[in-house]
Amino acid sequence: MIQTFCLRIVSIIAVTLIVGMASNAQASFVPPTPEGLNPGDQYRWVFVTSGATDGQSNDIDYYNNFVDDFGDTVVNSDWKAIVSIGTQGNVANVNAKDNTGTNLSDSNIPIFNFAGQLVSANDSVNMWQAGVSNAITIDESGVTYDGLVWTGTNDWGSGSAFKLGRPPFWTSTTSDTSADLGNYWAPGTAVNNATALPLYGISSVQTMSPVAPIPEPGSFSVWSLLGLAVFHVSRRLKK
Repeated sequence: MIQTFCLRIVSIIAVTLIVGMASNAQASFVPPTPEGLNPGDQYRWVFVTSGATDGQSNDIDYYNNFVDDFGDTVVNSDWKAIVSIGTQGNVANVNAKDNTGTNLSDSNIPIFNFAGQLVSANDSVNMWQAGVSNAITIDESGVTYDGLVWTGTNDWGSGSAFKLGRPPFWTSTTSDTSADLGNYWAPGTAVNNATALPLYGISSVQTMSPVAPIPEPGSFSVWSLLGLAVFHVSRRLKK
C-alpha cells in the first residue's frame, strides 16, 4: 500500500515537472545565432511584427513604441520602426533612414532577420542602395509572415509621396515581404492608410558574446526533485 502510494507521488511530480519544462520552452522565441559572426562582432536584428496597425498616425513615437513592444519579447533593445512619416507633399517629417540610424553618416553594421540570415551587410549603405539579400519575413514568435507591411518609404530610405501619417483614408506605401528583395524592397503597393498592417522593426546595435553551454531549462531542478522523491520512497520501503 505504501509502495503504491509513494510511486504515485513520484509519477505526479514527474508529470508536473515535465509539463512545466514544456511550458517554459514554448514561452519565448529565441532566434538562431546570426550567420558568420564571431564573439565581439556587432550586428542588428530586423523583424516584422505579428500585430498590425493603421498608417494614419503622424507621430514617429507611436510606430517606434509599437515595434518595441513586440521586439522586446525576443531581444531587449531600443527597437525602431522602418517607416517614413509626413502629412502632404514629398517632404517627410521623419525619414526611415534617420529614424533607424541607417543613414550614410551612420555606422556600418550588418543586419540579420530572425531566421539568422543576413539581410544587409551594411546598414548605412547596403540597406538602401544595394538592398536586402534575404527577406524580412520572421516575426517575434518565429512565424513567417507573407504579405504587405507599412513603410511609407522609397528605395533610398526617405519618405515617399505616399508616406505614413497622411490625411485619413489617403494611400500610403507598403512593402511586400513575399517578393521584395534588392534595393526596391521598401516601396511597393499604395494602400488605404486605414488598413491594419504589420511594421518592420530594427534593433539597436548588438554585440556577439561567447555563450557557455546552458542545460535545458529546468532540467537540473527536475532531476534533483525526482532524485529526492526516489530517495524518500526507497527509505520508506526499507522501513
